[in-house]
Amino acid sequence: MDDAAASFAATVAFEHRDFPLPKHIWARRAAIAARHFERVNGEVSVGWRRFAMRNLREITDTNQRVSGALRA
Repeated sequence: MDDAAASFAATVAFEHRDFPLPKHIWARRAAIAARHFERVNGEVSVGWRRFAMRNLREITDTNQRVSGALRA
């Protein structure tokens, strides 16, 4: 996505949408956290979304609560 955004930034508007899937029990909290990070600092939001997507299979409801990564 970064390459596409850079290539077409002058002609195309990119918009991120959250669609938390019910099968990922922590997805709603992750989306809420991403929106919060976006209000605080856009780069933190992008970093969080990349981290969550990169670690999608390893993040569970239990370990994200224990780590305190998401509090809702």
